[in-house]
Amino acid sequence: MQEVIQPIGATESNRGTEEIDELFDIMSNSRRRAVFHYLKQGDGTAVEVSRLSRELAAWECGVEPEQVSYDDRHSIHTSLRQFHLPKMEDGGIVEFNDQGTRVTLTDEADRTDIYVEAVSEDEVRWSTYFVSLSAVLALTTGAAILGIQPPTALSVQGWVILESIAFAVSSLVFWSSQQDDLLGSEGVPPLFSEE
Repeated sequence: MQEVIQPIGATESNRGTEEIDELFDIMSNSRRRAVFHYLKQGDGTAVEVSRLSRELAAWECGVEPEQVSYDDRHSIHTSLRQFHLPKMEDGGIVEFNDQGTRVTLTDEADRTDIYVEAVSEDEVRWSTYFVSLSAVLALTTGAAILGIQPPTALSVQGWVILESIAFAVSSLVFWSSQQDDLLGSEGVPPLFSEE
């Protein structure tokens, strides 16, 4: 499965190419995406690294947080403290308190939305779908205007209504699927798997 990570948000226009590359590098790891996801779900208050470790261990093991073993939590806690959180802090994504025991998203990261979409080889990307839909709708509208009636013999107004419904339904399905692909939405991070 191919992952497409799209940072979209109010701060994107303020970022240069190097900053976007750095964001992609930081978010290329599922554990760091999970940290971002978990912190985005919060209300902006700092979270204990031990609590964050337990939640990530639960996601990775597919169990409830209270069922996480000490070894699983400790392993994740160590990797967060020694590698993932410092990398995220260097990239301006998170901040630590003075003791390094609590972590929070930076204001800029909190204003950034990141969508993660997986597209397998036999699936069609949404962008390709909407371009194709637009082409079909333009052709059918043009044919109806020119008086070329397909077998259904709908009027021009009928075609416009049918096409509007098709585009509206497609847009709603797209919007709904994007909510599932947003880091920070409820539940387990999209496409979360241990790397």
